[in-house]
Amino acid sequence: YYHFSTKQNMLNEMMNKLVMEIKTELRANMTRMDLNDPAQFRAHVQGMLNFYQQRQALIRLIVLQSIDSADAHSLAPLKEIFEVVIALNNNQPGPLSEEQLVGLFFFNALPMAMYSLLADGFCADFGIPPERSQQIFMETFVRVFANEDTLKRSFPQSAEN
Repeated sequence: YYHFSTKQNMLNEMMNKLVMEIKTELRANMTRMDLNDPAQFRAHVQGMLNFYQQRQALIRLIVLQSIDSADAHSLAPLKEIFEVVIALNNNQPGPLSEEQLVGLFFFNALPMAMYSLLADGFCADFGIPPERSQQIFMETFVRVFANEDTLKRSFPQSAEN
């Protein structure tokens, strides 16, 4: 309690730090990425998956506390990440649509975070080599997220180009 008066304050600070790291990572990688180039998109997804896997302990803590917490605003800082993603894809600045928020959270960020948290145990329990599991995850994630309808909902301007 020397630095933080409550556990929630400590969790909020860790969440803010993670959000800043993710935004920095996105800015560093997405500014050079062409969303319409499958190889570049796949490389970006692989980089973000590696980023999440390197921060498993922190992500696990945030996810568990978010599930356990009665604080409905515990995930609000993630909106900053989604705003960066949209801005980096040359979309108009401004408030994100409900479709963009739902798509980016439930069909992008959450699957990547959960895969990074659960893949090791899943592979061990089901006897799937980790490399094969990651290959299947990547192929499926890229195929689903790069689907034209998904892109139109998440990045309206990029999908039109």
